[in-house]
Amino acid sequence: MGKKKIQIKVTRLEEREIDFDLINSEFPFANAIRRILLAEVPTMAIEKVHLYRNTSELPDFALCHRLGLIPIKANNKEFEMRNSDEETDRNTIYLSIDVQCPVEYGENLHVHSDSIQWQPIGDQAERFKTDPIRPVDLDILLMKLAPSQRIDAKLECHKGIGKEHAKYCPVAACFYRFVTEFYFDQSKQLDKNELETLRTFFPPGYLDFDQIDETNGFPRIRNNRFNRSDFTMQSWNQSLREKIIFETKNNTLAFTIESIGIIEPSELVIQSIDILKSKCIKFIKCIKQNM
Repeated sequence: MGKKKIQIKVTRLEEREIDFDLINSEFPFANAIRRILLAEVPTMAIEKVHLYRNTSELPDFALCHRLGLIPIKANNKEFEMRNSDEETDRNTIYLSIDVQCPVEYGENLHVHSDSIQWQPIGDQAERFKTDPIRPVDLDILLMKLAPSQRIDAKLECHKGIGKEHAKYCPVAACFYRFVTEFYFDQSKQLDKNELETLRTFFPPGYLDFDQIDETNGFPRIRNNRFNRSDFTMQSWNQSLREKIIFETKNNTLAFTIESIGIIEPSELVIQSIDILKSKCIKFIKCIKQNM
């Protein structure tokens, strides 16, 4: 028999997170996807800071470093890598920040990432009319300015990948593990004290305690996916542990990806697989050329 085809089954999809099952996959394939997500999916990030004025308490180098780590919402497919000193609307984004705390303000001014303004060049204003370039989150605290203090800077964004610098990495959490499921041993009986223990230690959403099996006392299982971080079983007695069966599915990996907001989580999966595919094609061509 041939090897079974790899399948992807999405189990949870939110604005910035995705959980999916990678079925019939080997560890090297899953790890390749993880490493590509961390190091090779390109994004736009602040590469240069032209600092014209900084009278805040934050040193110039610390301010520039802090600005450089602000995630920028920009479609990576609309830009190309900058391989020369020539600046074009296809390889560069310009942002600016110019904030001063008024003397009469009387207290420190909190400067957030919404103070960063996009400065379109070329046809960027038309290309990104429906989805303007901006910081991913507008409420990131950059600094505090005392009365009369001011910062004025021009920010230059380039396209890059995570292996060059962490600021280009499009993901936060990115990991996988074997899928483990749990069942109740229907041949055993659950007493009332053990039922209360289950009620105490199982997080909401796993068991339905309103529907109890009258024959053996077990509650109905809503979600049988076992996540070790959700459970605390140290205080369970041995009798209760023997009534719960754990089964690890060796052909299924549960993948979790948390986007920082630059790229949608489902698009991250697609782009990482496309990059892996292009690597395989390049590798096959190299082999054929040397045969």
